[in-house]
Amino acid sequence: MNIVKDIQIHENAHLHAEHFDV
Repeated sequence: MNIVKDIQIHENAHLHAEHFDV
């Protein structure tokens, strides 16, 4: 289990979500 990787993925998802304005 890589918690750090999970957090990075979550942060990336947030950044991508900001780019995709629905």
